[in-house]
Formats: sequence, structure tokens, C-alpha cells
Amino acid sequence: MIESSIFSEILVAQASQKGINVCPMKLQKLAYYCHGYYLSVTGEPLVAGEFEAWPYGPVHPDIYQQYKHYGNSVIAAPANWQMPPQISETIVGIINFVLDEFGRLGAWTLSQKTHRESPWLAHFDRDTQRVDGLGISEPSLKYHFAGELVNVQDAELAMLMDSAEEENVVSMPTSISSAEDFSNWIDEIEV
Repeated sequence: MIESSIFSEILVAQASQKGINVCPMKLQKLAYYCHGYYLSVTGEPLVAGEFEAWPYGPVHPDIYQQYKHYGNSVIAAPANWQMPPQISETIVGIINFVLDEFGRLGAWTLSQKTHRESPWLAHFDRDTQRVDGLGISEPSLKYHFAGELVNVQDAELAMLMDSAEEENVVSMPTSISSAEDFSNWIDEIEV
């Protein structure tokens, strides 16, 4: 687990290296996605502390305090920055995945995206149109982001299948009507 101040600095620096501008609200959402994906992959939290359900989406209070003075402005990347040696390849991989997937989206788009996801929605009262501001539980994050990983894998598999050249695709004969027919057909295929 990484202290929030160190993690947020890493995220800002990595975003800057990819040419992605980050304001405080966008940083919150990107940090939230990194934390959620890391939790679903490793079973361990990435950032110390917890994210809370605020009106504009998930917010880590410590990161908020660290960067609130930027307002809506772009956060300056740290000068002469280098990745801390204790940061694993898994953490760097998750950060790069999140930046590649969501880094080009704006802060408001990311905020709206989180409003459609179960971890934040669990804290939203549809009748009053208010959010409770409480901590978002690790089990709800883990469950949600595990599902997101499955969706990403399914989408990548679908793209691979769509891009397969027609001559490399094997079609099942229409005459197959049972498991036994299918098994016999598989046995006859030469590889």
C-alpha cells in the first residue's frame, strides 16, 4: 500500500509523461480507478486511506487536501521526477492501463462515469438526489472492478476475433446437432 501523497505524485508524473493534463478532480477519478483495478487484481488496496462518495464522484480526502489549491487548473508535474524504487511493475502497469483507458477523458466525463457505477451509486439516494459522503467499501470496489476486468478481457477477445482473417476462421458444419457429432468433428480436424 502506498501513501496517498506519494501515489498521487506518481500518477501526476506518469500522466505528464504521457502528455495527459490532470486537474484535481480528474486526479481523484484516475486515482480511484487505479485503486479499484489494483484491488481487483491483487486483493490488496493500492492507496492508504479510503475513497469517499462525494457529489462529484469518489474522492480520497487526503489527495483532495493535497491538491485543492489548484482549483480547476492543471497540476504541475514534479520536476526531475523518478519512479520510487519500491513501486512494483504491477502498480506501474495498472497506472498505465488506467491512463491509457481513461486519461484522455475530461474530469467531468470521468465524474459522470463514476456516477453510473455501483460503488458510488450505493451511497446515492435517488429520492433526495444526495450522496452520503461515506467511505466506499473495499468489497464493493473489488466486486465492481473485477467485473470491469472481465468486460475489458471480453472486449479484447472480441476485437481479436473480429480481426481474424477469414481464411483462419474455422466454421462448424451445419450438420452438427449433438455433442457426439461435435466431438467427432473435432477429432477429424487436422491441425
